[in-house]
Amino acid sequence: ESMELRWAVLALGAVALTSIADTGHAGADNGPRAGIHIAADAAHLLAAGIWIGALVILARLVIIAIGHRREDDLRILDHALSRFSAIGPIVVATLTLSGILNPGFLSSLKTAYGQVLLAKLALFAAMLLLAAANRFWLAPRLTSALASAMNSERPMRALKASIFAEAALAGL
Repeated sequence: ESMELRWAVLALGAVALTSIADTGHAGADNGPRAGIHIAADAAHLLAAGIWIGALVILARLVIIAIGHRREDDLRILDHALSRFSAIGPIVVATLTLSGILNPGFLSSLKTAYGQVLLAKLALFAAMLLLAAANRFWLAPRLTSALASAMNSERPMRALKASIFAEAALAGL
């Protein structure tokens, strides 16, 4: 595959995700800040798509690495974890800030929508804890195992469990 094709698919995916930003609460806002709300929703959707998309890719890489047990596959996974850890904080910050900009964020907490929002925030917090464990504990254990030629079985199993749990929470 060419890099141009990959960038085109990425751009089209971003357009598809952000194109629905005006269908939610932000789209119903006709006030002076409507544009800000739609932009915040678009950023929120894009950041969520990046996180969930990365989880799908990382889960697939873990399955390949465990199934084949080749050092090249472990190194590819290690590299992917390192790359995502570089953008992960940006994704989390974007989700947090764009969520706060949601119209009626604080005033809706007592409604049925607000209760769903609180549940989403609890899931987000759990995902964040798992992501932090991956970044600061589990991925470094894999990197250390690869650097010292130690058995990488335990770090791989722990990463698999964490990534799959994080993906399950994202699905919820």
